[in-house]
Amino acid sequence: SDHFELGRILIDQGKHEEAFEFFKFSTQIEIEKFGEEHPRIARSYYLIGMELRFNEMFATSITYLLKAMEMDKRFFGENNIRIGRILQALGSTYNDQGEYDMALEQYKKALELKQLHLGINHPEIEELYRNIGNTYFNQDMFEEAIDAYTKALNIAFKCRTPNHSAIGFLYTDIG
Repeated sequence: SDHFELGRILIDQGKHEEAFEFFKFSTQIEIEKFGEEHPRIARSYYLIGMELRFNEMFATSITYLLKAMEMDKRFFGENNIRIGRILQALGSTYNDQGEYDMALEQYKKALELKQLHLGINHPEIEELYRNIGNTYFNQDMFEEAIDAYTKALNIAFKCRTPNHSAIGFLYTDIG
């Protein structure tokens, strides 16, 4: 709906709380139009979960992300790429709140699913390895972090232009 798109524009402007309100409103409209069991509702729950994460409302974020994942599993099956993206979002949410073991568990599940669908040299795989590296770094597990960052960098060299910002960020991560 238009409210959903307005919410996305607000995200681009850094207005996350306002975007969250638009997403909630849009979701209500979609529920009225399509019913509760529809892929668009799952997508809305995912986006609400992401906005809640940005607003540091982690427990509620996880609730929405899990709800989106349950619905997407029913609609698209257990091994769909959408599940991989939700798992990555869950990993980031757990990482943000310092639950590093849970974050790594979600990231590794996401990595397996995404590699299945995207191959091993894709920007989303690079991003996942960087997330894994960050989680290890947050735990002072520097060797594991460097290993994950190096994997991300090797992928970035294959799927990005030489002057892409992701490559610079990875060099900074490695130190």
